Amino acid sequence: MAGLGWERINYTSLNARQQEAYNFQKVSAVLADYGFNCIKLTDDWNGADFLACHMPSDDWIPVQLKARLTVDKKYENKALWIAFPVNEDWYLLEHDVLRDIVGERTPALENKAWRRDGLLSWRSPTKALLEGIEPYRIGR
Repeated sequence: MAGLGWERINYTSLNARQQEAYNFQKVSAVLADYGFNCIKLTDDWNGADFLACHMPSDDWIPVQLKARLTVDKKYENKALWIAFPVNEDWYLLEHDVLRDIVGERTPALENKAWRRDGLLSWRSPTKALLEGIEPYRIGR
């Protein structure tokens, strides 16, 4: 849209709030292809950053938006879904399913950081993790 004087932004130049807004718009566009309408929440209601309504079925899912693959004990047992990008693709799955995949495919849930902090994340997931989350890839 250079004719209008607008240039594409550099994601890394955005602050954290701008990056979250950017990621919300990106994942919302992908979810629209699956019949979802996404509603951004202002207060992290029960851990969710947004609600995704599946229009054909009227199912609602609460989604925590992350900038990378993340598992966190504070999200356990809440029926909370996690959406995150890896490279150009987006993934969407229930947090506890993701935690189980991490436990099956890595030793990470046995390390001190998990026991101490209850938080793990990967900017570049291992090949084993990518294989485990492949069924939950929703596209670009």
